[in-house]
Amino acid sequence: MKYKIATIAVLFCILVLAAPALAQPQLPHAFYGDVTIGGQPAPVDTVVSTKVNGEESGSVTTWEEGGYGWGPGSPPEEYQGNLLVQGDHISSGDTIEFYINGVKADKTWLFESGAGPTRLDLTVADAPPITPTPSPTPTATPTVTPTATPTVTPTATPTATPTVTPTATPTVTPTPTPTPTPDGGWLGPGAIAGIVVAALILVGLIIWLIVRHPLRRSRG
Repeated sequence: MKYKIATIAVLFCILVLAAPALAQPQLPHAFYGDVTIGGQPAPVDTVVSTKVNGEESGSVTTWEEGGYGWGPGSPPEEYQGNLLVQGDHISSGDTIEFYINGVKADKTWLFESGAGPTRLDLTVADAPPITPTPSPTPTATPTVTPTATPTVTPTATPTATPTVTPTATPTVTPTPTPTPTPDGGWLGPGAIAGIVVAALILVGLIIWLIVRHPLRRSRG
């Protein structure tokens, strides 16, 4: 019984001590070096990628002609960094395959967690440039224009204005004022006319007598 307990205790200690090592993630293996295609330095923007156990395990794009990665030390820019091979599917001792623009290179390497930077020059006989995958054109979302709700303006009811009937003002007919006749005493218009006629007759008679008198003297 004592031996069984001791055995269980030993196994438990081993599991406790081994757990951190099993849980520790793999550190990347860094690479850099020259790249040639058909004997010529690979152009800028050449893609150097890796596969481990058939799965993509890291890639880098060349930023200078004929080389990939930076090498020992820290690069001035992030895009100039080394090729890092990493992934949960990788174990130490696994074979790393290298590709240039999708074409398998002439060399491989064994993965070591946290190793490098390892210099590894790569070459292929021919590797066509990779055509970048065009970004999908986003579908324009139509803008919904809200329908304007008409504002109902209440119609004002006109207030009836009473019609004022004007009161008829009687027309006052002025009473003609008689034109005053100049003061002529007892002589009226008819009397004056009679006097004028009589005077004319008298004058005419006198003239007739004067005319007749010379005629009578000549005869005597």
